[in-house]
Amino acid sequence: MRRGRKPSTISAPKSVVLLLRMHHGLSQQQLADRCGVCALDISRIERGQFGLQIWKFRRLAQFFGLSMDALVNNRFDQVVPMLPAIPETNEAAKQACRRAWERQADVGYRGEQLAAQWEREKLAGTGYENGVDANFAMDISRGFDIFSFTLAGAPLYVEVKTTVDKRNIPFVMSAGEKAYMEHCYRERIPYELHRIYDLEGTPKLKIYTPKELMTLCFAPTAFLVSGEDAA
Repeated sequence: MRRGRKPSTISAPKSVVLLLRMHHGLSQQQLADRCGVCALDISRIERGQFGLQIWKFRRLAQFFGLSMDALVNNRFDQVVPMLPAIPETNEAAKQACRRAWERQADVGYRGEQLAAQWEREKLAGTGYENGVDANFAMDISRGFDIFSFTLAGAPLYVEVKTTVDKRNIPFVMSAGEKAYMEHCYRERIPYELHRIYDLEGTPKLKIYTPKELMTLCFAPTAFLVSGEDAA
């Protein structure tokens, strides 16, 4: 994992073109196809790069029913009052979101099963291979996914992180998973994080020990907010 990497910033739309495109549920390519300009031009306009031919702005203005002034000068005061109300999330969007969550869960499950298989192969002939248990992944309170053994027969706790990417990219650990890893580090309990990637190609494995994990950069991606009075 790269160290010292600045977090990406997310801001509200500063371009009326971006606001309108998102409001209409269009990708940059879809908008480009409907207006007869290229997607790169759409991207440039949304980033505030206006060194383009005037006819491209005119086509966008005509498509959205805007004046050139509203488009070029980002006149939100002119644009927002003319927008229809944003509809409730439609069923297609809900299904797409559900499929994304299901795919993520499926990738994690397949990675856990593959890691358990590799652990059994590692232990083949030692008498410990049948003790490898991946069912701990079903209990997120545990802090690990697989109960296994070292070649010497000591209990080994394995956390599995899986992606379909062809390269080893940053992964996410929950607070509970991180706390359990740190506990194993302090108490010198056998623990490994199995990083599986390129799952849908030729799966590859990188194993981290707690000592190695402690040298990596952990960037917070979520916050638990408390202190508000109960209703």
